Amino acid sequence: MAKGFFTVAMNCPSTEKAHHAARETSFRVPYEDCKTVYKAFEAIYPGIQLFSEGINFGVIAQNLEGHILRKVMLKGVQ
Repeated sequence: MAKGFFTVAMNCPSTEKAHHAARETSFRVPYEDCKTVYKAFEAIYPGIQLFSEGINFGVIAQNLEGHILRKVMLKGVQ
């Protein structure tokens, strides 16, 4: 359930659109479960904005992941 919600939520601009997408895909995540998962996410990661009308969080997360990987690889070369 949580994976299904986040799979679609990382590419949605709002909780409403994330819920609709999670419900309509093969994940079939109910609305109440989406709210519960998102509430837990906010409690654990209060400084991270999952939804925005600009760039999707999925793109931001991939960019950060690339920066982390680059640092690790450069440390390995040294």
